[in-house]
Amino acid sequence: MKVAYLFVEKYPNYDLTFQVFDCIDSDDLIDLETYVSAGLMSMKWLKDDDPLDKQEFDAAKLIASMKGIGHMAKSNAYKTMLSKPLYVVIFDSIRRDLAQQINSRLKETSHYLGFTQVVPDYLLHQVPFVLDAPPVEFRIQEKRVFILYSSASSDSEDVADEKLRYFHRKYTLGLTAVKTDIGAKFSFIDGGYNAIKGDLAIQTTILLLGDEWGVQAEKAIYAMRDAVPEALDELILGVEELSKPNLSSAGCAKVAVSFRRCLEKMAETLEPTLEKAATKNMGEYKSRLRVFVDKKLSQSKPYHDYVEAELNEISTRIDKLYIVFPNLLRYSNNNG
Repeated sequence: MKVAYLFVEKYPNYDLTFQVFDCIDSDDLIDLETYVSAGLMSMKWLKDDDPLDKQEFDAAKLIASMKGIGHMAKSNAYKTMLSKPLYVVIFDSIRRDLAQQINSRLKETSHYLGFTQVVPDYLLHQVPFVLDAPPVEFRIQEKRVFILYSSASSDSEDVADEKLRYFHRKYTLGLTAVKTDIGAKFSFIDGGYNAIKGDLAIQTTILLLGDEWGVQAEKAIYAMRDAVPEALDELILGVEELSKPNLSSAGCAKVAVSFRRCLEKMAETLEPTLEKAATKNMGEYKSRLRVFVDKKLSQSKPYHDYVEAELNEISTRIDKLYIVFPNLLRYSNNNG
């Protein structure tokens, strides 16, 4: 799930981010892969022309949405939110139990307010944590913290160096910290408002899939965002259509087409060299995925057979969704 940890700002404010990282055990880092946004929290969810009591009411609602409450939030937290600058650390994707563990370890920490799961369709979350969220500054992957900077910015690398020195001087975490240049990624050159809308769609899709698939859906979706964004776009379209309350015959076909295109985009990326002739009399994406599985899982026959069976089942279900289900709907409508 996507979560946000809130603090009253202190100097240097990035120390608050490292305090959050310091709450993660080494064993929990093994499967933690996430981008982390950090910075001053936007206050645009409050309207300047609203009277103070209305602003206090909105701040109290935001506090009430929190799953954990920290030391600073034990009394008059809504007044604190309105009177002091706030710092927020946002994990794109983290296991629920790990998010709660971090909160329990931060509770008595000075400056800590609390944390909340980010609910994308809740306006008080949408503005500060998605649409107007602070920049992506870190990535955690393979037990390492990547401190992100852009060579396109004149001072970005200097700030990254400062964070790296501070990290090494003060913290002895299970993490290894390095800096890495991301160029224009996450900037407005990289998509601007469309990227923000994309994150909102991602969070909505994760919530729709979450009941059944939980954190596995998050990991797969964020991996797709990095490696095959076009496939993720198709997945989101399919899930959005599938979640509509009254699914029409045309809607079923749209779902099938979106899911098939998703698999086609993934197959082209995973197995780009397969000759067209090798796909004769078969769906091309099925052939590509089958070759990819044969290559990657050749040393583990039981797992190979399991993955191949799952791929066959998925493609069969997509074909049925496209052909059979619309026909059933038409038959039902005609025989009312």
